[in-house]
Amino acid sequence: SNAVNATHNLEELYQSIYNSLNKLMPLPNFFIAIYDSKNKTVNFEYFVDEYDDDFPIIENIDKPNCLTGEVIHAKRPLFLKENMLLEKAKNNRIVGTVPKVWLGVPLIIREKVIGVISVQSYTDREYFSHKHLEILISVSEQIAIAIERKQILDALEKKEKTLSLITDNTSSIVIIINAKGLYEFVNPAHELLGYNFKDLDYNISFFDLIHPSDTENLMKFLERGMERSASHISTDFRIKGKAGSYHRLDGTFDLIRNEDGFIEKIIFIGEDITEKKKTQKALDESEERFSLIFDTSPDSIIITELKNGTILDINKAFTELFGLNRVETIGKTTKEIGIWK
Repeated sequence: SNAVNATHNLEELYQSIYNSLNKLMPLPNFFIAIYDSKNKTVNFEYFVDEYDDDFPIIENIDKPNCLTGEVIHAKRPLFLKENMLLEKAKNNRIVGTVPKVWLGVPLIIREKVIGVISVQSYTDREYFSHKHLEILISVSEQIAIAIERKQILDALEKKEKTLSLITDNTSSIVIIINAKGLYEFVNPAHELLGYNFKDLDYNISFFDLIHPSDTENLMKFLERGMERSASHISTDFRIKGKAGSYHRLDGTFDLIRNEDGFIEKIIFIGEDITEKKKTQKALDESEERFSLIFDTSPDSIIITELKNGTILDINKAFTELFGLNRVETIGKTTKEIGIWK
């Protein structure tokens, strides 16, 4: 039980289990097999063996051709001596070197077999007795609980590492706030707003930083969320950076509910589009200035493609000079509209 917290991973836990059992009874040959009930496979995740250096995965437990499979199907311990083992070997029921004595005990959690622990001797038929079997049975439940807990902890750690890998390296801003609107999590991309994400004051209300003109839209979304008529929205809004200036963010809000259906958290994932908006505004202003000069110039101006002479645009002075409108001109060549002598 202590080893669950003292070990870093399942492999270390298996080693700790072996070390503990080896103190009770010397184990020259021992294995821990983990059963995947969904895929009906058995993987020998830890073993110490005098003869065999490889324990292949059992691909189909529904047709057991090994002693481990028999223990899993029977859901009870198996104690086999030499004559019984020789008989099973004749019927191809044993994989690997045939032992003189073999003990297998199922690891059961909530009436489900999650694996098997086994000990054996290749040289001494009297090496193990019913006393040893009783020892294995007495500790099997604790071993099963320890393995399951470690599997859950390892899976959680793997998920956390994967999540950290994504959130720490993405340029997207990720924000998680609770039902009161207080920050619970921000990723490093939050520094784009000028905040040090490690030193962010988590007592700050997210909604206090939103531009007053943009809060109404978000509040309407939350109201619909409380009425359970909405759980997702895509929008852009302005949020105050640490320097006091506003940044425009564009992304999605998702509502996370608890078991009772009430809003528990709100997740925002999006991009800082402040510079993009500035660039777009500058382009729009530039195009507006160009259009003003182009259309009001007293000179006749025509823009054509270099490769084929197709007319792309004409100004007002051109239409007045030649008596042609835009419909008659755009998309044709100067030859087609007949302006050359």
